[in-house]
Amino acid sequence: MASPSPTDAAASPETSAPSAAPIESAPAAGAAETAPPAQPDPVEKLQAEAASWKDKCLRAHAEMDNLRKRLAREKQEAIEYANEGFLHDLLPIVDNLELALQSMEQSDNIQTLKEGVGMVLSQLHQTLKKHGVDHVEAIGKPFDYHAHEAVSQVESDQHPEGTVIHQTRKGYKLKGRLLRPAGVVVSKPPEKGS
Repeated sequence: MASPSPTDAAASPETSAPSAAPIESAPAAGAAETAPPAQPDPVEKLQAEAASWKDKCLRAHAEMDNLRKRLAREKQEAIEYANEGFLHDLLPIVDNLELALQSMEQSDNIQTLKEGVGMVLSQLHQTLKKHGVDHVEAIGKPFDYHAHEAVSQVESDQHPEGTVIHQTRKGYKLKGRLLRPAGVVVSKPPEKGS
């Protein structure tokens, strides 16, 4: 066999030196590693930030809406059950009145019944006072249209004009606010010639 010629050796890939193309590509790969990283697009960055703020805003709005609904529900429950303590305190009075009715059926002693009803009434007044309900002072006081309701007038030379001389119905206040005016009879001067 004949030995290969120098031109054949240059063309043979097994025995030839590395070609020029791979040598040129190697420095290009190294150059890409040393190049500064590409800057993100400022528009994309602003859009991402805007999306983040929009998400936070929507979440805050949803939280506020939930808070508003919860507060409205709690307010409604507070209104519905506002009298719970007062009503709880009235139940023993109801029990005592029922006992009084039962005792009326079993006994003819009016004095005992009168004393029992008097005690229940006293218990009711104490409960009302505990919850801020007070009666309106009327007898002997000057007529006050804010707290009294005149039922009639009676001539009197023993009382100054406009003085409450009789009370037909008690008036009540709740922590200073008028619940019901007292029904009163007011004095007026006697007519001349009588």
